[in-house]
Formats: sequence, structure tokens, C-alpha cells
Amino acid sequence: MRLFVAVEIPEQVRNAVADAAAAIGIKGLRLVHRDNIHFTLAFLGDVSEEKAESIKSAMEKTTVIEAGAEITGFGFFGQRVMFAKLVSGVTEMEGTAASLKKCLADEGVPFDDRKFVPHATVGRIGSAVDLAVLDSIIRPYENRSFGFFRFRNIALFRSYLKPYGPEYVKLYEK
Repeated sequence: MRLFVAVEIPEQVRNAVADAAAAIGIKGLRLVHRDNIHFTLAFLGDVSEEKAESIKSAMEKTTVIEAGAEITGFGFFGQRVMFAKLVSGVTEMEGTAASLKKCLADEGVPFDDRKFVPHATVGRIGSAVDLAVLDSIIRPYENRSFGFFRFRNIALFRSYLKPYGPEYVKLYEK
């Protein structure tokens, strides 16, 4: 099973992010389906059924630092990922991710150990996209708030890779 642990974003905020991303309208930018916009805390990759139980145990031991969060503006990583920025609740989400990763390690669950940078992926940037043009298009969104929400839960998702894009199914929530 291909799994990850994430903070969900409420529908109203996801829709605001997705609508703004769709308005960008640049050829070669493949948008993430609005229902799939979230903050990944830990990507676990392919995991056995047995390890899934260890993940749930780790999640139960994780300290989720409840906080208000605001998503504002867009950015991009390198030449591949466009994302919506978390501008409040950053420290709390970083602390939650650190607690989760410690608990996963204590349970012997391997995970992608890249530095956690809170962001919600909204699109994949194709090779034909001129990054300078993309940057100029997203710049007006820099201070645009897509909404506020409180995060107090984390969820385990299974990702099914489909020809039209991934499909996510929630397996567990703490």
C-alpha cells in the first residue's frame, strides 16, 4: 500500500486554493484535483499491512499541536511543483511533523526523511512551462489569503495511482 500522513484542509479553503490555481491558466501546469490538496507530514511509500498497524500506533503517540492556520499565495519548488503557502500555524505544523517522525522511527516505520516544509501541492509544472512567466503570473497572489482553518487532527491516507491522477482514501484519523 502506498501511504502518507497528512493534515487535511477544509473544503472551503481547498476550493479557494483550487479556484485560484485554475485561474492561472498556464499551459503545461497540471493541477492537483481540489479534493487532493493537503499538507503531507510524512510520505511513507509502499507499506505492508503489518506496518500500517505500526503507523496507526505511531500516530496515536504523536503530539498534534493544534493551531490556527492560514494559506496565502503560491510558490514553486525547483522546476516541478507549484504549491500554496502556509503562513500561520507553521511552527505548530512543523512540531507536529517532527513528533510524528519521531514516533514513526520509534515504531520502526521507514519514511521519507526530507526536511519538512509545510506546503500544499496544487500543481505539477511541465517542462514546457517558462518559470519566469509562471513567477510573474503567481506574484499577484502573494498576499491573497485563501482562508483560515484550525488543524487538530492528522490522517493516514492510501494513494492509488490512476491514469488521470492519484486517488486518496483516508484509512485512519487521530
